[in-house]
Amino acid sequence: MDYEELLTLDDAAKVLKVSVRTLFRIRQTGALYHTMAGKRVRYTLEQLHDYIRRNIVKPGVKASAAKPNKPKDPEQSRAERELREAHGITF
Repeated sequence: MDYEELLTLDDAAKVLKVSVRTLFRIRQTGALYHTMAGKRVRYTLEQLHDYIRRNIVKPGVKASAAKPNKPKDPEQSRAERELREAHGITF
């Protein structure tokens, strides 16, 4: 992971062009990785771009029918959980 500038909730919402409340709901579903800086939630541009890539709607699919996609690789999730526990990192 490249350590780039960490974005606040407000900054990340502006990047995605959604409200802060919407961004919070997306994060609560587990569809958007985030980073903890102490007790504060922060985002990297890579995390936001990853979310966008996983939620591209194919032509012919109604946007209202598309649900945010969570990361699907259980091994990746397990590895991230182990990394988080070992180093206190949150994705």
